[in-house]
Amino acid sequence: MPIDSDGHLVFELDEVAEIHKGTADMLRELDTVDVLTTFGETTLENLQESSAATQANNRIEKYSDNAWDALGSSKLFFNADNSSSLAYVIKRLESIM
Repeated sequence: MPIDSDGHLVFELDEVAEIHKGTADMLRELDTVDVLTTFGETTLENLQESSAATQANNRIEKYSDNAWDALGSSKLFFNADNSSSLAYVIKRLESIM
């Protein structure tokens, strides 16, 4: 919640409670979202994008893509990663057999 240049609340506490309740009610269906009401200027930091596990997974994915690029082939020909490419891979493997 904003505060003015003198450090006083812009909204009364009962108004803040209503705003918080309305926001929480609006987002209650989302399991991954929590509502936090605080006073003053804040920032939201995303810790998941820069986690070591995410970075390692991105590196592995890059290495895999580079390997397929070096072979001059698409990984979808051998490893289907969605339903539309799976049908193609099955037909291709059947033709090889």
